[in-house]
Amino acid sequence: MRSCRKCSPPDAGEGPMSNTKLNVQTPHETVGERHGLALPIELEEGAPPHLAKTAMAILSGLVILLLVWANIAHIRELSVAVGEIAPYGSTREAAHLEGGIIDELLVKPGDVVAENQPLARLTAEGAGGEVERLSARRASLDIRAERMDAQAAGRAPDFTAWQDAWPGLVTEQQSVYNAAVAKREAEMATLVSRETSAKAEVVKAEAQLRSENDILEFAREQLSIQEQLIDEGFTSRQSYLQAKSAVATAEANAAVAKSRLGQARDALEAASADRAGAEADYKSKIAEERAGVLGELAELEQPFNALQDRSDRLTVRSPVAGVVNAVLVNGHGDVVRPGGVVAEITPTGAKLFAEVRVAPKDIGHVAPGQKTDVTITTFDPNRYGKISGTVSHISADSFTDERTGDAYYIAYVELEEQMIGKGHNARALTAGMQVRAEIVTQTRTLMQYALKPVSRSLDRAFTER
Repeated sequence: MRSCRKCSPPDAGEGPMSNTKLNVQTPHETVGERHGLALPIELEEGAPPHLAKTAMAILSGLVILLLVWANIAHIRELSVAVGEIAPYGSTREAAHLEGGIIDELLVKPGDVVAENQPLARLTAEGAGGEVERLSARRASLDIRAERMDAQAAGRAPDFTAWQDAWPGLVTEQQSVYNAAVAKREAEMATLVSRETSAKAEVVKAEAQLRSENDILEFAREQLSIQEQLIDEGFTSRQSYLQAKSAVATAEANAAVAKSRLGQARDALEAASADRAGAEADYKSKIAEERAGVLGELAELEQPFNALQDRSDRLTVRSPVAGVVNAVLVNGHGDVVRPGGVVAEITPTGAKLFAEVRVAPKDIGHVAPGQKTDVTITTFDPNRYGKISGTVSHISADSFTDERTGDAYYIAYVELEEQMIGKGHNARALTAGMQVRAEIVTQTRTLMQYALKPVSRSLDRAFTER
């Protein structure tokens, strides 16, 4: 509604209808005049300025943008855990099952060792001497067996496997081999000579028999002629008898030659049999001797293996290739209890992961598959950055810190990189490095976070008795 004000006194001469006037606002009437208030000059002079309208519009827009951003901007809820870098398989312990007394310590902390490399040796306590004795006996039998195999096969023996460790035994058996071969060659030379002579006699007897048979054939032919002539009366009886006597003599000589051929052949067969028999006897003797050697080896195998195992167990070896993390004995004379640990080995080449301790108050929000940012405390994160990872699994039960008594769970974080940093700042990770893991347990909008106290208050409102 428009406000009214008193009219000025009417002029004389105006009619009755001019006694009053409506107080109509003129176009140039100000707000101050209308309300009777003292306002700033700018407002007194007219409508609100354009700058104020613009400021109000910008402020309203900013509020709207802030509300939109608060509903779409997400923030992370983190569970912070500390721990260390560890290799898959973790630190391995080199222990001795039976225990004993340290005779020699072969490594120190920081040494790089290969798999199965000796770390320490324990006192043998008599086992070592027995092993050496049985080893010498076994080597002697093995060398003898090789010598016999070579003799039976007619080849040179191969003592290479024992030449370095047992040169005396090798020399001895080489001499035995040489003597046996020389003796056999002499015996075989005699038998071969006899066989050769017998063969020559057979050839000679065969030639003699052929000659005598030819003479016999010639004598029989002459006798046949003499028989025809005497029947016809053209020869004397004396010539006939001489021809008949020649046949008888030729038959006798042929019979003798045939007998000699039989004897020569019998002699050849005997010589061949003697040679073959000598060869068979030689091989049979070697086989019998070798069987005895193999029998001794078989009897020796079980006690030797038992002593060898016992001797091998006196050497503590590294279960994996890695770096000696700690040596738990001081050296010669230290006692290792049964099952006692001699050294701890950190494997090398194994994939590394982060093993972190999660507080019981956070464990309900931590689950496998959650993304994690891992900071290596020895490296400045502003320079080297962080390593992304994922929670792979969580321990099924809690553990207790022996020093503080606090309970904790172990979360295992699989790392996406095995190095930290880029380019010239790249650094390799090492087992044992301390880490700080930020496990992303949940994401929510900024508006949800800001309204959390309000929603919590509403949840509790009107619940009292």
